[in-house]
Amino acid sequence: MPAPESLWRKRLHAIRDGFMNFILGAILLPMFAGAWLFSRSFREERRRNRATLAARAEEPKAAAESETLRDAVANLMETCRAAKARGKKVLYAWSL
Repeated sequence: MPAPESLWRKRLHAIRDGFMNFILGAILLPMFAGAWLFSRSFREERRRNRATLAARAEEPKAAAESETLRDAVANLMETCRAAKARGKKVLYAWSL
């Protein structure tokens, strides 16, 4: 059986090691995080991500502005009416 003094020393060493790990983590972790946040590659990656998100936001707007099937059918009907009003023959086929 180990002497009580050696158990006490093991506990003190464990406490000291834990305390040193905590101190080093509290100092080094913010330093590394700050270096990473202010790095050029991080800024470029954020810029690319913002551009990607902006492009995704523009897609629905562009799709809303493009001609829809309803608009195409309305244009076709108007063209057919105009052709019939002028006495021309109208021939068309539907394909969806």
